Amino acid sequence: MLAAIALAVSLLFPNIQARALTGEQIETKQHQGAPIVYLIGFTHESRAETDAWKRTIAKVTNGSLRAVEMPVLSGMAVMMRPVIENSMTRKTPPEERADIQTTTDRSALVSGLQLADPDRAAVIALVDAKGAVKLMLRGGPTPEQEAELLSVWNGLRP
Repeated sequence: MLAAIALAVSLLFPNIQARALTGEQIETKQHQGAPIVYLIGFTHESRAETDAWKRTIAKVTNGSLRAVEMPVLSGMAVMMRPVIENSMTRKTPPEERADIQTTTDRSALVSGLQLADPDRAAVIALVDAKGAVKLMLRGGPTPEQEAELLSVWNGLRP
């Protein structure tokens, strides 16, 4: 299982540059200090999976685990970034904009998370307060994956 591999090699979440829909420039190392889950989409099609995870995580953690959606822009989307972000911002309620952070650091994510096939499905990375990846899942939520995420997250809670 991918989760066991992530724990065995003690991956650190790569420090990448991102931009929140609030316009704020972010480095992921700024998120350290509390557990966080990154919902990473390398393709437009993975948006449905990350949306489903965002709703699931809010429900199973009663909103106490921060989930950051991270669309990864590559190819022509990099040149269209301002247009894409403007469209996303208009469609996103103001209170959710800080937790949607776009990035163009595809290669840093792929190599840092050791992903052989990033375009296959969304990547869900649960990271502890020090930036260590404690669980990685792929695709949309299933009851088994929800239980696994909740179990690992409960082990991270103070």
